[in-house]
Amino acid sequence: MGESATGFVDYVKDQLSPLGRLASKRFFGGVGLVADGVQFGMVMDDALYFVVDDASRTRYRDEGSRCFRYETSKGWVEVNRYFEVPAQAVEEADQLVALAAEAIAIARRTTRAKPKRGAISAGKRRTAG
Repeated sequence: MGESATGFVDYVKDQLSPLGRLASKRFFGGVGLVADGVQFGMVMDDALYFVVDDASRTRYRDEGSRCFRYETSKGWVEVNRYFEVPAQAVEEADQLVALAAEAIAIARRTTRAKPKRGAISAGKRRTAG
């Protein structure tokens, strides 16, 4: 990740400071944005992407945004879970905070909880007998 991307991530985190403490972590070729252990966004190639659901995806498309995509040896792969945040929202803190709050709620709702290590599911519990 270059200096430009690092500066952009810092800018985004500063804009989102009303949401409380956010973390950032290396994520493939970019940076993942995390709230309370749930990734809700990412920065790739100086572009900001938020997690979407069916309703918000439509709004993002109506704004002219596109989903995150990357190229493989077999062609382009589109990741419809992440859509680019419209440029005007990135520059308008209140709008960015609202979109991020929505993305955090969607990410919490749609991210599957990982079972704790050593946990036994109810269907596989052993009973003494």
